[in-house]
Amino acid sequence: MTTTLAAEMGALVVFGEHRYFGSSFPFEKEDAFKEGNNSYLTVENTMMDYVELIKYIKVKYDAQDKAVITFGGSYGGMLAAWLRMKFPHVFQGALAASAPLVYFKDSTTAPEDEFSMIATQDFNNTEVGPVCAEGIKYALEQLNTSDSTSYDTMNSVFMPCDDITTPEQVYALTTYLSNGFLYMAMTDYPYESSFLQPMPGFPVNASCAAFSEFDPDHTSKSESWAMLKEASDIYFNYTGQITCSNINDTDATGNLDGAGWNILACNQLAMPTSMGADSMFLTEPFNYTEYTAFCQATYGLTPNYEWALDNFGGYDYTKDFKSYTNIIFSNGELDPWRAGGVTSWTNIFTPQYVIKNAAHHLDLRLPVESDEGTDVAWVRMQEA
Repeated sequence: MTTTLAAEMGALVVFGEHRYFGSSFPFEKEDAFKEGNNSYLTVENTMMDYVELIKYIKVKYDAQDKAVITFGGSYGGMLAAWLRMKFPHVFQGALAASAPLVYFKDSTTAPEDEFSMIATQDFNNTEVGPVCAEGIKYALEQLNTSDSTSYDTMNSVFMPCDDITTPEQVYALTTYLSNGFLYMAMTDYPYESSFLQPMPGFPVNASCAAFSEFDPDHTSKSESWAMLKEASDIYFNYTGQITCSNINDTDATGNLDGAGWNILACNQLAMPTSMGADSMFLTEPFNYTEYTAFCQATYGLTPNYEWALDNFGGYDYTKDFKSYTNIIFSNGELDPWRAGGVTSWTNIFTPQYVIKNAAHHLDLRLPVESDEGTDVAWVRMQEA
């Protein structure tokens, strides 16, 4: 974006650091997320930060008559769209890439299990076919139903940093592995990348190679676990430098600093994602009671599950978003977060694009030679 589109249009590109991220804290970082201190991290406060920043920049650069276009991916895309919706006199347009604007409680267009179902589609559509997703689910189920007599085998195969000795640790292992596959689907880029973790191009396809010989009638439990470990290592240990599996790191987002996001997700942006019965993961509905108790105990916050849709609409975005203008919504076909994105046109002034064979906000990533002639190259032209 900074080296291509901005240069072509003679635009000034401004990256304003989000409060409670990077080095922007109202307290010492080690105290900023504590109960009470974290109350200043809200979407409203963040949006006003950007309004004030634009006012300052327009004066500094004598740019009072210049249009301002917000852009971002994922949560950044949500903010970009919401700034245009809330402050159209300040922000004249927005590009919201892979923005799950409606993945909230009671949305009629975003089923809670759709995230897991899109990920499953990705693993079904690899070179080895549906046997990959089938094998992953089989291996996870074998973990989930095994008793203490299998702990030694689990420890030998998955090499956890601390030996598995309890059912709670087995659950932590299955959650850790499942998150790895979900994030792999999310970042299934066509070239080597390290957005979350270092991975090869098309990591989902590379991962599924481990299950090419899977047969539910002949593959043993331990063999399926060895396949599961090999497949998950595409996400967790592609470089081969990791000596043990940190199964307690159930967040598993690697290079992203998720502390600030965790506060937002326990306050105004709680997204009820569940693992569907027909997905390749262990069936697990979203538990509102447990999640609320976790947020209250950890951060002193009670999630407001309806906040986003109450403030900006989206219970049915095909109706609620009809009055909004000058917003481009883009989503990757392979991206599980597409489940909560805007994927249908609401009016001619808010175009939407679902990019074929594209993962999470691929259109915002630096163009590469292999993009030529692909759908993402065409979408970038439309966005420009």
